[in-house]
Amino acid sequence: MPHSFSSCPLRSSGLLITHHQTQSIVTATDDMLDWLGYSLADLIGHSVDHALRIQLSANLTSDIPECSLQHAEGHSVYCQICIHQNPLNTYHCLDYWLIRPRVPSESRWSCSLSVLRLSPYGTIEQATQSPSLPQSVRELTGRPVMAFVYQEDVQPLCARLAYRAYTSPLLIRWSKLPSLMSASARDIQESMYYDWVAFSVDASHLYPVCLIRPLQIQVIEDKQTAVSWWIQYQPVLSQWFFQTRAYVSEFYHYLFGYWSDRFHAVMDYYCQLQKVHLFVTQDTFSA
Repeated sequence: MPHSFSSCPLRSSGLLITHHQTQSIVTATDDMLDWLGYSLADLIGHSVDHALRIQLSANLTSDIPECSLQHAEGHSVYCQICIHQNPLNTYHCLDYWLIRPRVPSESRWSCSLSVLRLSPYGTIEQATQSPSLPQSVRELTGRPVMAFVYQEDVQPLCARLAYRAYTSPLLIRWSKLPSLMSASARDIQESMYYDWVAFSVDASHLYPVCLIRPLQIQVIEDKQTAVSWWIQYQPVLSQWFFQTRAYVSEFYHYLFGYWSDRFHAVMDYYCQLQKVHLFVTQDTFSA
């Protein structure tokens, strides 16, 4: 499942902000610049793809999306990324790239991979149901794969489909809406309806196979059953039960002792009244 920008596991990492439609770099944090060896003037206004030579990892099954960036000295720096689209809801749609050096993955994140099989003409013939794509299998099947791709990313994807040899994944924008949503129903900032994905194509056969994964970390959703809930909380409940039982026992013991003492006190007082009454009665008859 997706997560918010504030709860991103890469939240304390370097930050790169780009314009979603043009991909031009708007700003970057100092630690990001120091890590890659650039100054802000070297990057600002340039396309993120051309300035940093982003190369997505061919391993699309990693828990956290991975890529390599070009250092100012020319060598590649391997890192993990998570892209959030316009998390602050600004007027201009901006992408917030959280980037950190590659570290061992954590089990709390999951890889959500979608598989599409295309016809020789680029129509989706088969699709796997996956939470990584907003479209259902029914909305995908029978429609051109290009119907879900941002218009400026169609040309490089067409070139990749025409190139038979396997290469590294493409960085493209995939629609967040069903293909039936026409462009006329969208506002001017059409790119806001697209999220970044890693798109890998194996076109070595007659029917190309596409692998798609979002470039945002997918958080594993906790689904607790009654059994798992009992296993998790049984020790706490048992301890609470025994502590409560001891407390209730002590409370009733105290309560019984208190009312027993009160009862004896009342009975003693009643006996004293009886004695006084008997004494007064005897004096009256004697007189």
